[in-house]
This record gives sequence, structure tokens and C-alpha cells, in this order.
Amino acid sequence: MKKVALVIIIVMALCVAFTAFAEDKNVRSIKLPDLQTAYKNGPDKEIVEESCNLCHTGADYISMQPKFNKTKWVDILNKMKKVYGAKIKDNEMELISNYLTKTYGTGD
Repeated sequence: MKKVALVIIIVMALCVAFTAFAEDKNVRSIKLPDLQTAYKNGPDKEIVEESCNLCHTGADYISMQPKFNKTKWVDILNKMKKVYGAKIKDNEMELISNYLTKTYGTGD
């Protein structure tokens, strides 16, 4: 039993040593865009934060979307609610869609 444990420890140590000294010269880095985690100011911003932050990390995903009109935002909210189970209250759907349209959408 002690021999098996010793062999396992030696193998693990060799794996760690090889990993530490391995160098991949083909590794490249990229610069990702800065995330916009803070929502833009607007009416009912707090409701949007409470509803959307359960699944999304701040406004980063929303800010990358095209400028949708209100109908499209309502469709997206309905999909989030029905397909993905978002916990958006029925009485807050209008407030959230208004906020998204005015601050990230077409404004109308």
C-alpha cells in the first residue's frame, strides 16, 4: 500500500513539474473590450438591475445588442421569461421594456 501511494505521489510530482516547465510559444493574447457593468441612468433602473442581474452580469450583454424598438424588447423579455424562466414580474414587464427602449434601444 505504501508503494502504491509513493508511486502516485511521484507521478503527480512529475506531472506538476512538467506542467510548470512547459512553455507554449504559440500562445497569443487578445484585448477584450471593457465591460459596461453599470446600467445607464433612467427611470426604473433599479427594477431592471434586480430582474436582469439574476442571469446577466450588469449591462455588458445589453449594451452589445442592437438598438431594438419596444416591440422587440417586449419579445426578448417574454422569451427570457417563458423559455429561460426569468423571474420578471408581470407588472414590471412594461417598466423594464420602457427602460430598455429608452436607454439602450431606439427610444420610441
